[in-house]
Amino acid sequence: MLNYRREIVCAGKYLPESKMWHVSAILEREAPIFKLLDEAANCQSLHGDLVYGNILFPLAGGDPVVLDFEDCGVSWLPVVFDLALVLERFILLPEENDDNAFRLAEEMLRGYIQTIGQSKKILACRLSDCLRLLAARALTTLAEMEARGVGVDASEWGKFLSLHRHALSRTSLLSRIEARYLV
Repeated sequence: MLNYRREIVCAGKYLPESKMWHVSAILEREAPIFKLLDEAANCQSLHGDLVYGNILFPLAGGDPVVLDFEDCGVSWLPVVFDLALVLERFILLPEENDDNAFRLAEEMLRGYIQTIGQSKKILACRLSDCLRLLAARALTTLAEMEARGVGVDASEWGKFLSLHRHALSRTSLLSRIEARYLV
């Protein structure tokens, strides 16, 4: 479905001319990573939106509580996509220093592996590809909303265009992080 939507946006449908050129250029350039969706193994329903606002951390201790499961219906992907999103939102965006971000990411992935009791090879695809695909998915969804007459605030467009640029700019760091964990 997402590949179909991407093709429609790239064909000039869904978006007004003012937004079309930039979004369709990104979606054309990212066409190869959309193939991850066809080739992905071990897919499952994911949260799809693990960000600060969707996780409550109790002040008095205890386990965090995850909220807002509205993306579960459209997030049928390998677990690496949720891991990449958590890395992006909790580590890569707030931490600009690559060495610090690398150490934090290593700790997060080490803790994840320890919790699930699996081997080190937990990433089914590249983190950069995951983050670029998630941003492209959001841009495609925004385009579809605009086509249906639902006004999308400019800040939403800006957020996902910025997230896409950020994933591109941190590609070498993401490659360092994933080196030990790719299947």
